[in-house]
Amino acid sequence: MSVGATAAKNALGTVLLPVLTDLAGEGVDLLGEFTNGILEANGDIGKMSDVIGDILPKMLNVIMEYVPEIMEIATEIVLSLVKAITDNLPAIVETASQIVLTLLNGLIEALPQIADGALQLITALVNGLIANLPRILEVAMQVIAQLANGISLCPFWNIRYGTHYTINY
Repeated sequence: MSVGATAAKNALGTVLLPVLTDLAGEGVDLLGEFTNGILEANGDIGKMSDVIGDILPKMLNVIMEYVPEIMEIATEIVLSLVKAITDNLPAIVETASQIVLTLLNGLIEALPQIADGALQLITALVNGLIANLPRILEVAMQVIAQLANGISLCPFWNIRYGTHYTINY
């Protein structure tokens, strides 16, 4: 295990886990106090809001008490991870290079099949277009006729003097 990873593991084991244990213990106590308060309120909304108003600041104080330690641990973990990455950078680069070379070699080896498949695809497309050309032309003529008909029906177009078009607003 690298030095950076060991440092991150030590930070988790020696500092973060005790903090989380303390935080969980205080959280359980506050949750019990909250639950008891809500049960004692017996459905009275005023009393329930008092319980929430009493517990919420306590909960925030507990969390805020541990924020500096958690931030310190988070910083240490991030620095340890950065160190682990930089320590292992030659191996990471070598592995990444091998992966890229393997992919390129696979593509180069498959190039004849890729070219053959592309040729078959293009041939099928061209044959499909040729086979359907009469229907495509028929539909295109219908579209053009519908567009012309739609334009002539627009209320703001007024056809005058043969091919001259003006817009009346």
